[in-house]
Amino acid sequence: MPFVVPSVAQYTIHGLQANRQIATIICMHIDTTGTIQQRSDAVAAMAGIVLNQWDQDLLPTICGTYTANSVSWVDLNSATGSVGSRSSTSTHTWPKNGGNTIAASPGNVCALVHKNLTSTRGSRRGRLYMPGVAESFTDPGVPNQLTTSAVTAYNTALTSFLGNLNQTAQGPFNFDARMAVPHILTREAPTKPGVPGKPLTGEGILVTGLTMDGTLATQRRRLRG
Repeated sequence: MPFVVPSVAQYTIHGLQANRQIATIICMHIDTTGTIQQRSDAVAAMAGIVLNQWDQDLLPTICGTYTANSVSWVDLNSATGSVGSRSSTSTHTWPKNGGNTIAASPGNVCALVHKNLTSTRGSRRGRLYMPGVAESFTDPGVPNQLTTSAVTAYNTALTSFLGNLNQTAQGPFNFDARMAVPHILTREAPTKPGVPGKPLTGEGILVTGLTMDGTLATQRRRLRG
């Protein structure tokens, strides 16, 4: 049985960083209550918003060694939720390279973004990884640390990104959407000792802010913080 998270759709931004496949995952809590918008249409429309705002708010901070290719989605609202992919909107067409022309860090280096959540007992913050970190964003005197100015610039862009992704229903075809992080509520019985069973159901906890971590991460080690 697929993992079901009521009202939540998962979006994956597909790209390449120095010829390495990069998948950046964002989940959105989407509510069409009180509108005449079909949920499947709202989920597809949200994919276009994700593409637009990644292009407008974050791609300018990412080095040109990164290429954004497409946004795919799976609606976790039900076991038969819609799936799809798009690489263009009326505003932007991908593939498109990052807009930062400064020399990039090695391909396995990324910046770690924390998804801050509404307080819920037992919940953990989500993560988002930013590829294409400029070499000049790191502090020459402190290995693997971003400069204060780089953290400030990232946080400004991330605040804009989150604010522009979140949508408020204002008419019959609009919908309400908020970034969220899925948390597992139930699992299948474990198949062997010490191994958790497959997730069955979850809930989407809303994201209250995105904050850049001052310490760099890598594509191989993602379990910090």
